[in-house]
Order: sequence, then C-alpha cells, then structure tokens
Amino acid sequence: MVIAGLRAGYYCFCSMKVKAMSPLKFLRLTALGFSILFSFVATAITATASDTANKILDKDFALMMSWFPGRYDNQEQVYFEGEADVPDDLRHLRLHSIFTSVTLPAFGDNVFYVQQYLDGDPENIYRQRIYSFRPDYDEGAVRLDIYVPPDVAAVKDAHLDPSKLEDLTPDVMTEYPG
Repeated sequence: MVIAGLRAGYYCFCSMKVKAMSPLKFLRLTALGFSILFSFVATAITATASDTANKILDKDFALMMSWFPGRYDNQEQVYFEGEADVPDDLRHLRLHSIFTSVTLPAFGDNVFYVQQYLDGDPENIYRQRIYSFRPDYDEGAVRLDIYVPPDVAAVKDAHLDPSKLEDLTPDVMTEYPG
C-alpha cells in the first residue's frame, strides 16, 4: 500500500484506486503499517540474535567437550594448603577424578563414565556416575544430567572396560540434576 498526502487532503492508493480519507484515518493506517514493519524487524533481529547465541553455545559446548575427558588430581592443592598452614577444617581432601567418554545412546550424545577416589588410593572409590551433557538453547547454558548406577561394584573401572556399562539405561538409574 502506498500512502501519500496531496494538497489539503490525504489519499490512499490501493490497487490503483484513489480514496480520500481523513487525517486521523491516515495516521491510524500509518501507525499500523509502522507497527507491522517494526514487528517484522524485531522478529528478524530476535531470530538473528538467537541464531548467534546458539552458534556461540555450540562452539563453547564443543570446546568444553574436548576439554572434559581426562584424569584430574588436586594433589598440589592439598600439599600447598598444608604448607600454608590452612586450618584442618578448611583443607580439601585429596581427590582423583577420571572422566572417560563412553558410547551409551540411551543417555545422549555426550556421555562420560565418572570414577572418583580419595587419598591417592584407587580402591578408595567414593563416587561413580554417568554424566550426560547437552546444550540447552532455551536457557543458553550447558545442561548436565547425573546418573548413579544401581550396582556400583559391577561398573568399577568401567573407564578401562566400557562394556561394563552396556546394559545400563536411564530408567534403572538414580538421576540427579547437574
């Protein structure tokens, strides 16, 4: 629709027909046209911002997934807390963590077997879990679901033998939010 003002009156050219209209009606139609235009522009901007945010989340998620697997130990932290005379009740326990990527399709695409032990003793296991990560585009965050196997003894050292996890499914596990 093309709107033009000629002389003292206002005219609307619709499908090659010319109709006279009051200035108030002209302003209402102009405001309606602008509001429709702005809603299209706002939608386009929101979609573009959302697409950009999702791309950033995907990139950050891929980087996190490349960094996450491994073995981690806080031996130096424990040592230096002793050297710095940190009070015993504020000191950390010695913790060794193993995060191994495993293929368990029922849990998702980014799944890890987790085994953690204390005091540098691999037999002193205090935690075994299945971690499942996924991007949450609605929240713009990484989502973690934590699963506890029903029989932790049966999956001990699954980072060395992932076949111990083959029969696990989310419905037989205890789930915790991450």
